[in-house]
Amino acid sequence: MAKGKSKLDSLPLRVRFGVYQRLLDGVKLPAIVEWLFAQPNDNADGQLCAAVWEADARLPASAKWNCQVKLYEAYHSDDFAAWKRQHLKDSDLKRFNESMQAKLTAGGADGDALLKNLVMHYAENILDGTADTLDVRRLVAAYAQLRGFAKNDILTAALEAKLKALSATGTDGATGTDYQGKLALLGKVLEEGFKGE
Repeated sequence: MAKGKSKLDSLPLRVRFGVYQRLLDGVKLPAIVEWLFAQPNDNADGQLCAAVWEADARLPASAKWNCQVKLYEAYHSDDFAAWKRQHLKDSDLKRFNESMQAKLTAGGADGDALLKNLVMHYAENILDGTADTLDVRRLVAAYAQLRGFAKNDILTAALEAKLKALSATGTDGATGTDYQGKLALLGKVLEEGFKGE
């Protein structure tokens, strides 16, 4: 492991994620360094994160410069790329959850928090590709109950088949494109699966 990388890794998780978020937001490196150096280092009592770089720097200015170089390298690292993919995936899932919750509430079922949580749980299993047949059936049943749809075995079977196929599709970890498509398709399948009820 590179020396600079280990310095960043030695920082508290909240600080590292703060650095990553600022890199993602396009904040200039000198501004990130100023923010970073002012953060308390929870892993070293009474010290600021600046001490990690200042310990082996001859001048404070060189400590900041060295930190900028390491942040530039971090921006192009596999660790940042993995964090970015997961962060964007979590953001997409949060928006999906909010959209689904709004639809469920609009269906007149805002009093049943347990059923809502079940719908979201099974929907996330489908998105992650971990849903089994029971997950799919439970999602369909809970969603139908929350939206006030009557049970229709033929339509339910068709919807279950679509959801099983959707769960079996993979997602592209490198781009997240398939995941986003899967997310949009899940909402569409659920909405259209009960049309005509």
